[in-house]
Amino acid sequence: MDFSIFDAPASPHTAPPRLTTAEPDADPESSTRSPTAHGCTGPPDIPEPPPFKRPRAAASVLPLARCFVQKHCAQTCADLRANDAASVEADLALAASFLRQDPPNHSQCRVFAERIETSTWEALLTKGWPHVCWREAYVLAQLMLCCMDTEAQDEEKALQRCDRAFILGGPCTEVCDCIALLEPAVSPPVLNGRPTDCVREDLPPAVTALRPSHPIERRRMPTHLSELRAIHTRGAAVLLEGGMDGWQAPSRWKDFHWLRAAYGHRLVPVELGRLQVGEGSGAASRGRWAERIMHLDEFVDTFLLREHLAEGEGRHAEIGYLAQHALFEQLRQLQHDFSIPTICSLGKLKHVNAWLGPGGTVTPCHFDSYDNIFAQVVGYKYVRLFEVNQSDFMYGIKEAATGLEAQGNLSAVDVENPDLKAHPLFANAKYTDAILSPGDMLYVPAGVWHYVRSLTSSFSISFWF
Repeated sequence: MDFSIFDAPASPHTAPPRLTTAEPDADPESSTRSPTAHGCTGPPDIPEPPPFKRPRAAASVLPLARCFVQKHCAQTCADLRANDAASVEADLALAASFLRQDPPNHSQCRVFAERIETSTWEALLTKGWPHVCWREAYVLAQLMLCCMDTEAQDEEKALQRCDRAFILGGPCTEVCDCIALLEPAVSPPVLNGRPTDCVREDLPPAVTALRPSHPIERRRMPTHLSELRAIHTRGAAVLLEGGMDGWQAPSRWKDFHWLRAAYGHRLVPVELGRLQVGEGSGAASRGRWAERIMHLDEFVDTFLLREHLAEGEGRHAEIGYLAQHALFEQLRQLQHDFSIPTICSLGKLKHVNAWLGPGGTVTPCHFDSYDNIFAQVVGYKYVRLFEVNQSDFMYGIKEAATGLEAQGNLSAVDVENPDLKAHPLFANAKYTDAILSPGDMLYVPAGVWHYVRSLTSSFSISFWF
């Protein structure tokens, strides 16, 4: 499968990255990475993946990175100079000059690239990046350090450099090309063993009483394009069954041991805490919300497997959510486990994102500017929809000039616990709702307000088109 990802407005679910994490050069084998998994049904001792012979990374990593640096360095330096970042500009110019030498001066290039990495990272954590050139300098430094690590035969660290560049917004094509060259030297073969039941097949007792009060229309996925076109043209939400027939994802991805064994060494962005709405003036509040880059095995152990040690889903103190992330571009082997729904061919595919997390994650009520097929691959979620004609009752947040509220597509109302004194018109809002089960696909037309809460640990895909 090969799908293109284009720049698109961010959903109000997430803000531009403002991350809290360990230092960027932290030891990838630090004690924060648990060597074992916990809490799933199945064998108590899950064997580690079998050893395999790691090939050397392709020699083309260096020319690929050099070409990218040569293409973008001059403009980034000019932008840094224009934005009062002369010291970063000087370090970038020097690092690039040492990389261009034949052969490259690896030791000197590393010195200045690490200085860029440190200064740009500190700026991100303290005040955010004031201009896109700071992000570009960070990405360029990561790709230069990727070359240095590859030369030092530390392909795992080089791959993590690419992960960081990808997560922080590096150009998808160039960064993913480097990832593709490094993966065979680092990643173990994807395991195809028998799945274990890491996600409960039935709703937990705490939520069995939850029943949709205004059910969304439900029907079998049409097999003819004309029927799909009729659904798309009508512009109303509909829940489609049977759209994942033939997919490997539902049976494979429910095994978090498999996910951990195959991709635990990779870095991913994780949202910590919950985004609060409906407080104060109506603006969204991040509260304890933050985003952190962590290894996938740490995320699985902390937020997915540990959940099964509690009495019910979502009982742990902190919520972690891998939300609205282009995971399938970063981990391209996962693309083989699913296919693009045919209905997406009625538009132009814009974005394919992953949503992976425990029970209790919440996406506040908002609307998107694209049509969306939301595929519930693993686990259960509760969704509530408000059609476009209900917008007058939704209290869209419009006063913010910047940030995740700037688009005006985030509702100030906590739809499951509304404050009708602050939002009296919301009492007039009409909605439909549903519990999404594994295999369900929800068609959400552009402009339809939607709220999502996970009832169990779950894995979902959104297709914007």
